Amino acid sequence: MKSVIVMLMICIGFAQIIKIETAYGDSTYVEEYYMNGKVKIKGYKVNNFKHGDWFFYTDKGKVDKIVRYKNGSKIKTLGGK
Repeated sequence: MKSVIVMLMICIGFAQIIKIETAYGDSTYVEEYYMNGKVKIKGYKVNNFKHGDWFFYTDKGKVDKIVRYKNGSKIKTLGGK
């Protein structure tokens, strides 16, 4: 199984967002980070659609909410605002 790692660094003003995508066939694992190095978002895409549980974190590293997707459609949200 071949994996590909893509790191995107986007500069917006003084802010910087770091996003890492690791591909495994039709699936892609996505992680996005805050400037302080803490994880901001993580989850899987299948055929380029969000799928399964996506975790959203505060800048302090605590889980803020979990959003469940099925083939790109939001099914359920737990926690958050």
